[in-house]
Amino acid sequence: KANIEYTNIKYDLAILSFSLDDELPLVELADSNPEYGTEIAVISNPENRERNYLSFGKITTKKPVPFGDDKDKDQVNIIEHSAYVGSGSSGSVLLNNDLKIVGINLGGSTNLFGSFKKGKAMPVNRIVEFVDLYNKQWLILYLDNFFFHNIEAYMPLFL
Repeated sequence: KANIEYTNIKYDLAILSFSLDDELPLVELADSNPEYGTEIAVISNPENRERNYLSFGKITTKKPVPFGDDKDKDQVNIIEHSAYVGSGSSGSVLLNNDLKIVGINLGGSTNLFGSFKKGKAMPVNRIVEFVDLYNKQWLILYLDNFFFHNIEAYMPLFL
């Protein structure tokens, strides 16, 4: 069973927690967004393909591409790539050659005949922003809680 620890609609992401008897290895976030031509791999579960489908490609954008529901409203910058993603791949990971996360897939696009054209992903800098917001929320909550429970010790500072 997983618990939802934090969500933010602006980022379309969530932080989940769960417990297991076994320890799992962690996959690190890359230090920066991938550049044009960077080789990437996607592990996803696209419809009509086997589970944990692995596809390879490259970053195909030289600069961030605006993406969102409405043109000129709530647009965010994304990256595009040539690794296959299909329906069911949203939320899958984009890895670089060092096996570090460089993005999270949002979806893909097809051509007029329904064939895969390109994948669209949230770059790692947006993921880091999201995690930072979560960490700040918990730091503020912790400090507020600490101050409230220890207010008598700090009262002389305010007198």
